[in-house]
Amino acid sequence: MTKPKATWNYTREYLEKSPVLRYNKELKKKRQIIQLTRTIKYIITESSEEAFTLEGSLIAAIKPPLNQMTWEYPLIEVTLGEAIPRVIITRQVSQTNSYIFGPFNVGTNIQTALTGFLRIIPLCDYAKPLKKGKSPHCFKGAFNQCMAPCKRPDQIAAYLYQVQLFIEQLEHQGVETIKKLERIMEREIAEEKFEAAAKSRDQLLAIKTLFDGKVIPLVLKKYMPAIQEILHTKTSLLKIL
Repeated sequence: MTKPKATWNYTREYLEKSPVLRYNKELKKKRQIIQLTRTIKYIITESSEEAFTLEGSLIAAIKPPLNQMTWEYPLIEVTLGEAIPRVIITRQVSQTNSYIFGPFNVGTNIQTALTGFLRIIPLCDYAKPLKKGKSPHCFKGAFNQCMAPCKRPDQIAAYLYQVQLFIEQLEHQGVETIKKLERIMEREIAEEKFEAAAKSRDQLLAIKTLFDGKVIPLVLKKYMPAIQEILHTKTSLLKIL
């Protein structure tokens, strides 16, 4: 279980002889935990976000009988199975043939990073699937922030090319996107558009840290020695991790 410092008192209830209990189901579960506990081992992480990510990964691998929580982490999904692919942030993949980038830590600023990407590669991020000739009420096409292939069928081929460019940028850590955003920010500063420059700065920072935010593999790698010490007799679980 993951408990930040502020909730340590709640964790301590599991170890007390007469914990404060709210209802019988919780009482039964806590008694089972106390009866089955032989030793207590812990891993100290650098942040609550890392702790929750690590806990979710371990729960998924170990499947403890008294913790049936399901963990879902945010992803970037490119819906390649649709006639007009969209770029969305989701916690559950909607299509089997989508391109998936992630998963990310719950604290990762994906939306700001994605906004920065879409300034350079203007793709659709509409929440629902699009159909040719049936366009939603969307201001992005009107302001040239999207090629609007839903309204302009002649743009679909060019739009699909942009989709591939977007995927390539994700695969190459957004190098070209970062360069273009940096030039935009420099121009905004020169023109004394400081609020716009601040937004560009935030988007740049979010993109640069986005790739560090793919933390499920990174967190597992970071804390693997501690995990190995805890699961040293359960090599099959280490293979899953």
